[in-house]
Amino acid sequence: MTSVLKDNQKQNYLSDLCQVIKKKDYYELIFKNNEIGKLYIINDEIFRLIIQPKGIEELPLVPFSCTKIKQNQKDYFELSKLLITEETFIIRNQRYSLRIQKKPALISIFDERTNHYRMKQKQPLLFQDNCTTETLTQNDNEFYFGCGMQNGHFSHKGNTVQIKNTNLTGLGAVACPINLFWSTAGFSELRNTWSNGIYDFGQQSPSYSSIMHFCEIFDNFYILGDNPAKLLANYYQISGQPLFLPKFALNLGYISDLSSKKADDTSDIAINKQNWLTAIEDKIKLFAKKEFPLSWIIPDFKSKATFDINSTKNLSDYNINFGSENLRDNGTFGIIQLPMNNTDNFAIIDNLRNMHNQLDHQNQRIWLMTNNGWAGIHTYSATVNGGVGGEWEELSAQITSFLGLSLSGQPNFGNALDGEYGGGNAQVNLRDLQWKIFTPLLFNMDGEGNIEKTPFAFNNKITKINKAYFNLRRRLTYYIYNLLKQAQDGFPMIRPLCFNFPRETYNYTTRVNKEFMLGDSLLIAPITNGRENHEGLSIKDNIYLPNDRTVWIDPFTGKKFPGGFSYDQLTFSSWHLPVFIKQGSIIPNSLRDANIFPCNQETAILYDDDGISRQYQNEQFATTKIDSSLQNKTLVISIAATQGDFDKLDLQQPTYLTIFTDNHPQNIIATKNNEVINLVETNDIDTLDDQTSGFSYIANFNLWPEFSEYTKSNHNIIRIKLVSQNIKQDHFKLTINNFTYCNDVQMHAITDSTLIIPKDFEIVPKSVTSKSMTVRWSNIPTPINDHLTADIELNGIIHTNISGNIFTLHELQSNTKYHLRIRNRYLNKVSEWSENITGKTNPDPLEYAVKDIKISANLESTLEMPLESLIDFCPASEWLTTDKVTANNPLILTINFDQIYKLSRMVYIPRSRDHIGHVLKIRIAISKDGLNYSEWSAPYDWNDDAKNKVIGLRDVVAKSIKLHITDAVDGVVSGKELLFFKAK
Repeated sequence: MTSVLKDNQKQNYLSDLCQVIKKKDYYELIFKNNEIGKLYIINDEIFRLIIQPKGIEELPLVPFSCTKIKQNQKDYFELSKLLITEETFIIRNQRYSLRIQKKPALISIFDERTNHYRMKQKQPLLFQDNCTTETLTQNDNEFYFGCGMQNGHFSHKGNTVQIKNTNLTGLGAVACPINLFWSTAGFSELRNTWSNGIYDFGQQSPSYSSIMHFCEIFDNFYILGDNPAKLLANYYQISGQPLFLPKFALNLGYISDLSSKKADDTSDIAINKQNWLTAIEDKIKLFAKKEFPLSWIIPDFKSKATFDINSTKNLSDYNINFGSENLRDNGTFGIIQLPMNNTDNFAIIDNLRNMHNQLDHQNQRIWLMTNNGWAGIHTYSATVNGGVGGEWEELSAQITSFLGLSLSGQPNFGNALDGEYGGGNAQVNLRDLQWKIFTPLLFNMDGEGNIEKTPFAFNNKITKINKAYFNLRRRLTYYIYNLLKQAQDGFPMIRPLCFNFPRETYNYTTRVNKEFMLGDSLLIAPITNGRENHEGLSIKDNIYLPNDRTVWIDPFTGKKFPGGFSYDQLTFSSWHLPVFIKQGSIIPNSLRDANIFPCNQETAILYDDDGISRQYQNEQFATTKIDSSLQNKTLVISIAATQGDFDKLDLQQPTYLTIFTDNHPQNIIATKNNEVINLVETNDIDTLDDQTSGFSYIANFNLWPEFSEYTKSNHNIIRIKLVSQNIKQDHFKLTINNFTYCNDVQMHAITDSTLIIPKDFEIVPKSVTSKSMTVRWSNIPTPINDHLTADIELNGIIHTNISGNIFTLHELQSNTKYHLRIRNRYLNKVSEWSENITGKTNPDPLEYAVKDIKISANLESTLEMPLESLIDFCPASEWLTTDKVTANNPLILTINFDQIYKLSRMVYIPRSRDHIGHVLKIRIAISKDGLNYSEWSAPYDWNDDAKNKVIGLRDVVAKSIKLHITDAVDGVVSGKELLFFKAK
């Protein structure tokens, strides 16, 4: 942490605590060197601590405008007690005690109910010139989340993250920082500041975390809670509730500039309003013709022209919601495009707050969108980004980015389908759209490049698959809307596996950071690489399905998978996204319609309102509770009377249940308001709809008929219809005896001594990399050899479904030891395990990269893409020159190292969003002293593509290197990164 500070900075640790005084509404803390502290008891689970060094003026009580402290905090303060021991001052409320050690002044929070510490400082607060640092004790099994959109990872243990707007997306970028983190130890911290920060969660040492901000006063909220949802809900008590998006926001949107005046056009040419409206109407008609009806559109993105939403009144027949980048009082939603060089955290939030308040006079829900933020962003805006399309790496980075935002209290976000720039890769486009169907916001961002950004931009085959997924999105809209309502209480829509399955340590590792839960019910494992078999099917390894007592169901095929395994070598057609439904799920289709996958006891609260107004804040909404209990082959389902009301609620709507089952039910007993009612059995669902109340058993039911052209499903269901005269008065109960579901799934393998243990199990020599290792084995020939598969246990996790006798384990941690063993599997029978073998992955290659580099150039670079981006180790940033190169006017880059190094190679990573600036011809000169250089090398001629370019430097010793570039695409020169590797 101190590496970011100047060597001559003055360092002062918080001095010993001398006295604590209970004032009128806060505790005053007096320290030996005259530092002043104030402790506020906000409620039972939120404390606020402010400490001022001597001579520093106090900041306002609540410096940022998004903070909303409840007014009843005085009651909690008065109930708190001050206890004093020889070594410690203890401030206690009903459950927690904040303990401040006197010498040295160390703060901890103790849970009196569970008798353990939630948080402990490792050393006193450190005050330096313009920065404050809190150092916390870190436990071995403690993990950290939050901090906003930290592209590339969402679990921060062992990493350092920046709390700083970089205005970039992609690996290594920080697109939307949030100065909040939380720990699995049951506490969270919100640093009350506008200043940037750096959080080290154990990269420097695994025994502690350092939380630093560039501000002189320590002002911090300590938030406590028994689970992540409670921590986020308590955060909302300080910062405000997240936006509750209108229903129309959940369907397809389109963002572009449909005027003829682009952002880089500085002329005064007037925009013809009618031409603009014609362009908008043509775009709406085009999407409708292609059967991708738009729900909302922003037609002035990055436009210099002014768009008047009132002018779209003539387009009202299309039932499209219009937003704008230049919102006026008559708008309710739009995108706020902040300047690329805007790093003023206060201005970001304040701008959004002012726009929000400007529109606040309307009853409709306000929905703003922007691309960066700070704590409180969720109160005013959704987070949206464009990014680069056509790259597999972007898919992985976006998944982890979304998870990071979710765990930082921002439930509303989206990234443009196939990105804003780049693109053109049909397979990436298809796989990108598929997983984003299961995310909050769905939109195209078009017009920023020469590649069309629409769901019908490729051939008919891909367009047809995309259409099926958009129809599926409409089917899932009600479920997604319910999840957004749950997000108001701290339950994000998109969740990592550790959120739903916190007891499995494996769920906190990077091996599962490319899959996520959609609520409690759906697990999504996106295809994030182009690996295919000889049939052209995508190969997906390492799909982990949690909980060895749970069955997971593929909704497309009906195939069932036992939980607790990592599945490898699964293959998926281009239409097939790996999606799994957890047994026990109750997935709503409407306020009185749900799909039930019975298992044990489950409860769901179905929610609905008018979907557009803010009347839900005035109790104008309705809920229906459904309980499902499967015990001893008896299924009991209770549907309570609907509670609440809102405008246009249909009180006579029927109740539908789709119950997934193994077999035809023997008998169904149904009651309405405790009186038995007759259910008529019909042969199909269409006939059932004509009945007053009844049921139908359907074999080979297709849960998602949008894909009936691609797959035959083998779900068996019981479809129930129950008629009500008033859903607010009628409650129903169903009892089905001798009922089973997933009873045919063998959850645990049977050890068979006749199955032979695989022989010669070993790690293939020279196969180990920093992220993978290959193993191989052999089997004695037997009649069932062709039907054998292997299970490989890797550090306690069983990988299954492995065929052949050689396999590569991917997505491993670098420089990590792994213990492996293997067994044969035949159907549900397995052999004994082999003996353990041990292997270790290689260190991360970047550990050998020269870090301390200075670079200069003889030509100018653009303001948005400076030369420093070439050596910042951030793949998301890019460098681009303004001047063009020629043979007579070459670009000369001078790279100086901090010392003399023996090198192995140089790697140039070209930009990938387009071909502009790709280096085509380069020469190199070497210096051992930084003054005298060798002659220029022979030129290296490189292809115009986005592949990494390598120059071998084996045995080269250098203090400085010069690069001589005479040819590049379009004359200008660009790059993502320039790396120099030391010899090992």
